[in-house]
Amino acid sequence: MGLLSKLKLPPLPASAAKPGKVTIAGPDAIDGRRTKIALDDDDDDDTVNAATPTTGGKPSPVAAPAPVTTAAPAMPAPVGATPPVAKPTPVAATAAVDTPAPADAPATPPADPGKDAEPKRMRVDIVNRSGFELRLTATVIDDRGHTALDGKPPASIADNGHGSFVARALDDEHPEASGSADYTIMTGDFQTLASVTWRRGASPVGTVRPNAGAFIVRSLRKGDDRFQYVVEAHQGPPPEPEAPMQITIDNRTGCTLMLEKSGLDNKKASFVPAPPATIDGGQKGQFAVVSSDPEFPQTSGFANYRFLIDPPPEGNPSGEFTLNIGWADDGVSLGNIAPESKGLELDFGGGDRNPVFTFTGPQLDFRPPGKASEPTLRFGDKSADGWVEYLQELLNLKGAKLEVDGDFKGATLKAVQAFQRKHKKEGVLEDGIVGDQTWSFLREGAPAKPHGDGRKPHSFVEKGNSARWILQKRMPIYDAAADAAMMQAVSVGDVDQIAKSAVRFRIVGPSGAQKVFERPIGTPFESSKTGQGNRHNIVINGFSGLFGKPDVPGKPAAGDYAVTAYFSAELGGDTFEGVLTIAKS
Repeated sequence: MGLLSKLKLPPLPASAAKPGKVTIAGPDAIDGRRTKIALDDDDDDDTVNAATPTTGGKPSPVAAPAPVTTAAPAMPAPVGATPPVAKPTPVAATAAVDTPAPADAPATPPADPGKDAEPKRMRVDIVNRSGFELRLTATVIDDRGHTALDGKPPASIADNGHGSFVARALDDEHPEASGSADYTIMTGDFQTLASVTWRRGASPVGTVRPNAGAFIVRSLRKGDDRFQYVVEAHQGPPPEPEAPMQITIDNRTGCTLMLEKSGLDNKKASFVPAPPATIDGGQKGQFAVVSSDPEFPQTSGFANYRFLIDPPPEGNPSGEFTLNIGWADDGVSLGNIAPESKGLELDFGGGDRNPVFTFTGPQLDFRPPGKASEPTLRFGDKSADGWVEYLQELLNLKGAKLEVDGDFKGATLKAVQAFQRKHKKEGVLEDGIVGDQTWSFLREGAPAKPHGDGRKPHSFVEKGNSARWILQKRMPIYDAAADAAMMQAVSVGDVDQIAKSAVRFRIVGPSGAQKVFERPIGTPFESSKTGQGNRHNIVINGFSGLFGKPDVPGKPAAGDYAVTAYFSAELGGDTFEGVLTIAKS
């Protein structure tokens, strides 16, 4: 199943998708529908005469196969490493059709698979309660080079009769022992098919095609190594498809989870809605999976989320982790945190159709880096890293009307001199050079004295990713309609990949309570002509609920909220300090 390579986990139970089919015969499958999977049959068929096709309800005298031994579950592979994905073994395209035998034909006794094969054998039981005879129409064996049948599926099963056979894997590398069989329900029109699909360790699937509501197939799992299918007459409309798979991720840390990749095993399945792009600290993320495939409606899939811990814990200097989760139709949930780290845990809960993944860990520290610095810019600089674009954007915020093109030429020089002249009474030197003092006034930060960076003119290029707050004041802005607070950042660096990073916040509310959390840097909402110096939003959704349930839904308590936020040292460490005031409504 595709989860192994993507999740970096032990493999989930395989879905009913059938790679490597070599035998297909019979009418086209149309309008199939899987029935609800039950845990057990109300009539205990453990006493069924195994591997016995029947006629007239009387079993043929065929010896039952040896008891199936359930294999012990494999130990999980170590997390953190991506195992190679095995490619399907090429299969010869020779169709081997199982021709229906006469109704009174005795079954072929199953061959003795041998003691060594017992852990890889799986028994399939078929119970006929349809009111009509069942006749074998087609058998499909997945990857015939690795799967075999100990005896063919019964050629005929009379009403109230039973039949069994054993599928087995031929080697340890392909233990699935999977396949399917189609039976025609002999109602007189010879069109209705009852199909059973098995795959060792996964959920059984039974379908009726076409499905007009006259028959159903109840699929019963009696362990990893035994499936039972009950073909029944059914009065009323066709059974409803299963409800969507509902997945919940409960993030009980201060970290923001950022979606890296997600996928589904069934090509006809889809996310409705899709996994959230981010799941903020202290929040839940929910999504669902539905299938449009009536024959094999699998909704198994995976999602990988990245998160950062700053400062990094011991043993992981990058501070970067991945939360991997996977779910399957038979209720199996898998997941891990890679690499493993003390204090980070992933727990599993919920039901078969609504798995819940709970992510817990230590709360975040709040340690702003040292003061960020800006390069000295002057006439003739042509930006390769967004700094001139950032300067031009700031000048435009102060009333200039510059083209943001990254070129410090005449128009930009005049705008710098006009800004310096406006603040001359505050001690700003009017020299046309943008050093520490001019930057401090442009960014609305603490005033600084005239000072340059000491570099040779026109020599500096910011390498890698870096970011700066657009201003040191007038942020954040609260949008009451969206119940969200928003701040703006500018990318400065020779690449712009800051959207893959997060910002750490500390907010102290009017009551004195404080909360530390992270929010991701969004994708650029405004790009410059050069593609550098792009502007990004950082959004705090659900602001009213930061300190618990608000008195009025969607409205935060009135008062002053002290906000401190910083970028990581790798992004330059720029720190913002300000106050967001929520007025009484």
